[in-house]
Amino acid sequence: MKKQALYLLLLLKIFLLSSSCKKIDENFFKSMYIDLVQNGNYEKIPNYFSSDASINLDGKELNYEEFIHRVKWMQKRNLTIDFKQALINGNDVATWHFSQIDNSTFKVFARIKMKNNKIFRFEHIALKIQGNAEQKVVNDF
Repeated sequence: MKKQALYLLLLLKIFLLSSSCKKIDENFFKSMYIDLVQNGNYEKIPNYFSSDASINLDGKELNYEEFIHRVKWMQKRNLTIDFKQALINGNDVATWHFSQIDNSTFKVFARIKMKNNKIFRFEHIALKIQGNAEQKVVNDF
């Protein structure tokens, strides 16, 4: 877990220092959050994720069913997300945002690989910055 966190942070630093990166419109990610988490429109997952997408959340690989379970869990817990920045370099996207759930706040970094305008690979690391001592990561589902 610690090694993966350092890897993701290093990738984000490279993104932020790269002159070829462009700031992107976060609407894709905001729409995904609204459709999947706020509205529970799970049938829209194929609009955002490729059929062969791989998802890694805080070092845990999720299959499709586990991902659906996590999205439903987030919806029940009234997860809120405050997107701060998204950068793109070709098919690679780096984002950072804050998530709030169950009186805990997390700073979240994500590395996303896009293929055909859909998420193909999603890697995410959450760092708790305040809140419930029992909740260690945003993925305690």
